[in-house]
Amino acid sequence: MAKTKLSSILISLSDKEKSDYRKHLQNHPSKSHKELLKLFNTIDKIHNSPPMNSRDLALQSWSKIYPSTPLDMNKWRKNLTRLSQSLFEFLTQNLSEEEILFKELTEASTRGLDKYFDATLKNINTFFNEEKNLEPERYLWLHKIAIKQHQQLEGQKKKNFSFDYLDKADQLLDLFYYAKKLDLYINSIGFQLSTKSKIKLNDDMITKANEIRNKSLLINLNLLVKEMFESEQSEEAYQNLKESFARNIGKLHAVEKQKHIRSLMNYCVYLINKGKAVYFQELFTVYELALKEEIIIKDGRLNQMHFRNIITVGLHLKHYNWTESFIQNYANKTESDDKSSLIRFNLAKLYFHKKDYTSVIGQLKDVEYNKTDFQLGSKILLLQTYYELGEEETLDALCESFRIYLLRNKNISNEYKQQYYQIIKFVRKLIFTNPYEKDKFRKLKAKAMDTQSLVEKKWIIEKIEEKLPTSQ
Repeated sequence: MAKTKLSSILISLSDKEKSDYRKHLQNHPSKSHKELLKLFNTIDKIHNSPPMNSRDLALQSWSKIYPSTPLDMNKWRKNLTRLSQSLFEFLTQNLSEEEILFKELTEASTRGLDKYFDATLKNINTFFNEEKNLEPERYLWLHKIAIKQHQQLEGQKKKNFSFDYLDKADQLLDLFYYAKKLDLYINSIGFQLSTKSKIKLNDDMITKANEIRNKSLLINLNLLVKEMFESEQSEEAYQNLKESFARNIGKLHAVEKQKHIRSLMNYCVYLINKGKAVYFQELFTVYELALKEEIIIKDGRLNQMHFRNIITVGLHLKHYNWTESFIQNYANKTESDDKSSLIRFNLAKLYFHKKDYTSVIGQLKDVEYNKTDFQLGSKILLLQTYYELGEEETLDALCESFRIYLLRNKNISNEYKQQYYQIIKFVRKLIFTNPYEKDKFRKLKAKAMDTQSLVEKKWIIEKIEEKLPTSQ
């Protein structure tokens, strides 16, 4: 679809927003709303299609909406403008419940409607007393409400005037400030780990945050994340964070859930990379929680990075039945446009880990994958499988066909190709080096360990070590 204001709005919409907008139009039975609904559905179906000029777009869409009427470009343009305006108005009128309640409170206060003010305040208290969707902004809303309550009392000019609401507003502003300050810091931790740079927090600020952590779940969780990555009792902080997060997960806003599940995952990966293999099981447990609570699922879709990582962790821990069930149940929830290949390829990985090599070949042989990553991955899996089966002639033929495939493929960068050329070289040396020439295998192992860009490096080193005496 051509790049327009309308296409920009459509691209920004989530599936839920599209569904809500359709319901909004359906609730208005007028002819103009019915036309807008038909136009929206038509445009939505083709906005992801290859770019086309405005007239081709008009022709393609007009015939579906007005099949018996010749194209009228003026009417078409007006309809597009109407749809753009309608969409934008719909998006901007959708205030949050907090905004609606505060707006009602402000109107009641401004107009001197004391009874309505009290009734709205009761609704507000009911809403905020429900501990759900907690985020730092909640403290800011409560701060604003406390200010309004103070102003309402001030306007009534009673003799027994109290500053309690101002004190409450001040405390709530502190909670918002410290929760938000820590929030920004926590979101930078992943960047700090990868760049080894440090973002310092003021000592007085941390002292104050610790003093009020028992008054705020959000501040306490954020401080646990900080302690997890920075204190000597980091593993204890991890356990405390995991337990507190799991216990209070129903109270948190989606953004807070995503932030803390990401922190738990990052910490597990951090320790795994430091050689603490026990944290594979911890990472698996965190992923189980994330799936159960649908924290890593957005608009019904599971990010493919999480899909791959979960399978890798499950296979490492040999949770084969669980992993097979996960592949079958969640592949269709990914964003992949080739879900059949996704299932086949990952089942092949599962069978390889189970040493069911016949099933690996059954999943991969004679299957033409559309995407390069599946093609490369399947060739590597077949290469490993034929090696494990000891089928050296078939393996050598596959190495040669793989080399030619890389040579002819223009969609793979030269740098990326080198990683695959390396594994072909190492596998050929494994099968053609005399098994009694141990010195050659020692040199091959040293070379493998020094090679940075080597696909399946761990597996290659394991296979070389199998050729050497146990002590080496």
